[in-house]
Amino acid sequence: MKLYIWNDPYPVEYGGCFLFVIAPTLDAARKQAKKTIITRVGTPYQKRGINIELGEPDRIIDQFPYAECYEWSE
Repeated sequence: MKLYIWNDPYPVEYGGCFLFVIAPTLDAARKQAKKTIITRVGTPYQKRGINIELGEPDRIIDQFPYAECYEWSE
């Protein structure tokens, strides 16, 4: 399994976003992204899935255990 990370896969007004998916292949990661739950400011949306064409991920992590902290503020 690998961790696929996209930084800002789609525009967000006054902020940013990131998408991370754990999957065995990039194709599987893209399929899983279409089923993801989107969370905004700590509250899960009812909307599911990233309905955009995902390009290449910004990073692919294949060494585990792994940790990362993402902080965003306005």
